[in-house]
Amino acid sequence: MIAPSRFLAWLVLPLFAVCSFQSVAAPVEGAPQALHLLDYIGADYPDTVQAGSIIDQAGFHAQQESVKTLGSLMAGMPAKPEKAALEQSLVTLENSISVRQDGADVTRQARQLGAKLAVAYEVSQAPVITPDPSRGAPLYAQHCSVCHGDTGAGDGPAGVGMTPAPSNLRDTTRQDRLSLYALYSTLGQGIEGTDMPAFADQLDDRQRWDLATYIASFSVDPATARAEKTYNIADLARQTPAEVQAVEGPQAAAT
Repeated sequence: MIAPSRFLAWLVLPLFAVCSFQSVAAPVEGAPQALHLLDYIGADYPDTVQAGSIIDQAGFHAQQESVKTLGSLMAGMPAKPEKAALEQSLVTLENSISVRQDGADVTRQARQLGAKLAVAYEVSQAPVITPDPSRGAPLYAQHCSVCHGDTGAGDGPAGVGMTPAPSNLRDTTRQDRLSLYALYSTLGQGIEGTDMPAFADQLDDRQRWDLATYIASFSVDPATARAEKTYNIADLARQTPAEVQAVEGPQAAAT
């Protein structure tokens, strides 16, 4: 499915949305959960270390625990020709975290491992129907604003006293490390060790994609969106803004 847009321009230009009739097979048990953990290692690890020193002990410990959980999940996945290489990449990632390697390097390793795992175990990272943030707005107001605040700044009344505090969804530095799929996955699975719940039993697949695009719009400047280039929706859904910027430049990532 193709949409004319610069990165994430569907957030402000939803009129060209069309359906995709791709067939989506059920993923292998454990694969979506592993991919979810890799997405959040890539997003959160850089804020736990600086110049080889730990600056957030609790956050760093959470990264180590995530890698251990990943190992258990991958061990339980069925044999595949790619499995040995995936497990070796996980060992490399674990070692990089243990020696407090630079955040950008660990993010790159986590993202690359996630991409390979998704291919090997056929985890679909694309919506079947193009998401519409206008449908996501009331869902956010109903399910998310009480903790994350009306504008996504993490200042909702129910979030007071939570440890860790609700994420600031307007934090572009962190949001630039999260793909739309990562946001969608979080809505379905929640985040272990936090008060972020799973909404898979309350929101269907389409609603979670709509809500993910609305959340992504918090860190997008609508004034800069253009329709100058054609992108594949499936590619956009699994790319982070930082990855788009590396290829297309900062103006593309801003839209």
